[in-house]
Amino acid sequence: MNKKAAYRPDELIFLMAVIIFYISVLLNLTVIKVRFGQVYTLCMYLQKLSYILLAISVLFQTYRTSNFYIGIIMICVSVIAAITSGESIVMWGVIAIVAGNCTNSRKVIKAVLITQIVVFAITFILCGAGVIQDYIFDPETRARHSLGFTWTTTPIIIFMFMIMEYCYLRSRDLTLFEICLLEVLMTILFVLTNTRMCYAVTTLMLIVIALNKYFKWRPANKVKKNTGKGMVIIPWIIFAFVLTVSFMYSNSASWEKVNLFFNFRLSLAHNAINTYGIHLVGNPIKWIGFGYGGIDGIYNYVDSSYIQALLSYGVLFMIMILAVYSCIFKHAKKNGYAIVIAAALLISITEPRLWNLTFNPLPFLLIDAVKDRNSFSTQEVVSNLSLIHISEPTRHLR
Repeated sequence: MNKKAAYRPDELIFLMAVIIFYISVLLNLTVIKVRFGQVYTLCMYLQKLSYILLAISVLFQTYRTSNFYIGIIMICVSVIAAITSGESIVMWGVIAIVAGNCTNSRKVIKAVLITQIVVFAITFILCGAGVIQDYIFDPETRARHSLGFTWTTTPIIIFMFMIMEYCYLRSRDLTLFEICLLEVLMTILFVLTNTRMCYAVTTLMLIVIALNKYFKWRPANKVKKNTGKGMVIIPWIIFAFVLTVSFMYSNSASWEKVNLFFNFRLSLAHNAINTYGIHLVGNPIKWIGFGYGGIDGIYNYVDSSYIQALLSYGVLFMIMILAVYSCIFKHAKKNGYAIVIAAALLISITEPRLWNLTFNPLPFLLIDAVKDRNSFSTQEVVSNLSLIHISEPTRHLR
């Protein structure tokens, strides 16, 4: 297999574009851009360069007819979402995935992971040497270290996805020692950043992988057998659940306890739906949250990927996201990394990273999923969706 791993020119251009893109967006998440103003300017130019290389890569590729039409539909939906939301990066993310037709998912994920490791190492070294600040958020209560990034949750969220990428790449070859080492590193980051949900989801994922792989955990095997083709609709079920709960939220005592458990994310999602509404093709919303420079305006940030994407990019784009993850999930089950995708879908309930390629490169797994003809069937999705009982709030939207 290694003898056939030579890179073609279009593949080299694409992978170069991906690496340049991730260098620019990851550096933008660090205090390096604050400490050195030239870095911010450099990142802007690097990002534009990556877009140019992606466009070149798309134009000089050959596509199978079916893949070509899938790519055209995805790009059209993303262009509409970009125009209506005012966020062009959502379009370029889809173009990057379509351009990946020239390579395979493993090469892309490996390139992203190496880039992330390098940026992490540079940031931690500069932070440890005192060149950039380790800003501590909430010093009197939780003492959450930023570790050289512009927000305290950023390093642990990126590292969580790095672990997912590593588990995907190693897949069936992952050893118990590696699993334990990843958990130790994640625990260290948790202690420093005090970010509970990322730590809990990552730990649960690693435990399930270990139990299933090394201890032949029967419940995990039963889940595999019983879900089977039904895995295709798991993203849709999670979305329906999150949307329904967000609609049903009220100021009652029982709901307030649930809302407190999720750090008030539920009430923010409910208020956002009522304030901005749900549109077919998106809505220009300025999400205001906390960051390195404090908060500029009234806090309205919705952390749930499902609600934020729905409100910002519209129903059409949300359907596309769910279809992409359905395709990836089916392929993941066949190739032994379904738990990784399940963890990504789970953390996206409380983190806006489901389609944020800056943090989460897992949508690039669609490249291999589409090339595998048996990984996805539209008829299968429709037949499985018919099993879902749509809740009243969701039915009202339709």
